[in-house]
Amino acid sequence: MSTFPKIYQVIISTLLLFHSTLLYPEDLQSKSYKPQLIKVRIEQVLTMSKTDTAESKRVIREIISEIEKGNDPKNLYNAYSAYAKILKECKKNSEAIATANKASMLADELINNNNDYKELKLNRLLLYITILLSLLLMILIYSGYKTKKRANIDLSIQKNEIEEQKHLVDNRNKDITDSLNYARRIQQAIFKTSERLEQFFSEAFILFTPKDIVSGDFYWVKSKNDQILFAMADCTGHGVPGAFMSIIGTYGLNNLVNESNLTNPGEILNEMNYLFKNSFDQSEGSEIFDGMDICLCLYNSTTKELNYSGANLPLHILRDSSKPQPTSHIVHNNNLFSLYQVKPNKQPIGYIFEDSNFVTHGIQLMEGDILYLFTDGFADQFGGLYKKKYRYQELRKLLCEIATKPLAEQRAILYDTFRIWKGDNVQVDDMSFMGVKIT
Repeated sequence: MSTFPKIYQVIISTLLLFHSTLLYPEDLQSKSYKPQLIKVRIEQVLTMSKTDTAESKRVIREIISEIEKGNDPKNLYNAYSAYAKILKECKKNSEAIATANKASMLADELINNNNDYKELKLNRLLLYITILLSLLLMILIYSGYKTKKRANIDLSIQKNEIEEQKHLVDNRNKDITDSLNYARRIQQAIFKTSERLEQFFSEAFILFTPKDIVSGDFYWVKSKNDQILFAMADCTGHGVPGAFMSIIGTYGLNNLVNESNLTNPGEILNEMNYLFKNSFDQSEGSEIFDGMDICLCLYNSTTKELNYSGANLPLHILRDSSKPQPTSHIVHNNNLFSLYQVKPNKQPIGYIFEDSNFVTHGIQLMEGDILYLFTDGFADQFGGLYKKKYRYQELRKLLCEIATKPLAEQRAILYDTFRIWKGDNVQVDDMSFMGVKIT
């Protein structure tokens, strides 16, 4: 048996004891003494005294003796008062006065005793209430204790279940992360099948910052027939879905250039369209809307001629403002430099909304020109003071501002700008950038 029930037993026993004391005070008469009957007998004596005072005196003295044994001050006062009345009727004034004085003293004593008894009764009542409230409080405490104990047991069970589930989730997350890390190594190995820009250009950089472990963006470089093919692509989505698309895109470019001997950017993109279309089930009701945006260039280092074709990704050319324009579309300029844009076809590779051929643009480059190929991850990143997108307008302005700096320094500036702008915000997409300087 617990401690609380034992306390209940003690308190209940105490309450019963005080209850009996409160209802039956210690000064009550013995069971043989009948206070009510004595009162009736006194009234009878008073009636009898009118006819037989002698007999009344004898009876009242017997009653007084009986009352004194019964310890009944109230009826004793009534008896003395009756006796004084009988003595007065018998003309025994001195005895009547003495008896009346005794009655008066008893009256004073009764008044004092009555006040003490009331105070005692009140104190006992207050004690009774205090003990009762204490009992109720202990019941509430004990009830709360039991409830808390049950809750702790339930919480312990839930905690164990949560820890088991967390352990399972952690294991699954580890398996998934390990798989993604392995997939990243595969993707990086595929990227390495491309050649390096530094082999063909004295100044060039690639800035590649995936959103997740694996990326939906990819870059590609190949040399063919003494010419250089290079591309920057953004596949639909990011993470695992985008990574699968990037593998298909890299495979397609390698196959078309190495096996089919294609070099014209527009023709390559047309063939890529068919490759993506044939790689997915496009039956009615199960169409795949995945594909990629790409900027593909072919550069002849001898003639400095560039051929470009794009699917939703434009080519940007930075040139000294004093030199002839490579194209008519200027997107930003300052006192020294102008940033030109060569527009792409407004359709992706993959899901064909309008079956039209990709256009190849021929551009004559000049020494000092800088080519920029980039996906939308930089301009679309949320950040800054007001958590807004960086925007293409700001990015183009930045490219003009850093135009005089070496490309290695430009890469560092672009990366730092992106990192500072993003701050603690979640990266919204893969961010990829390619820069090539014509020398």
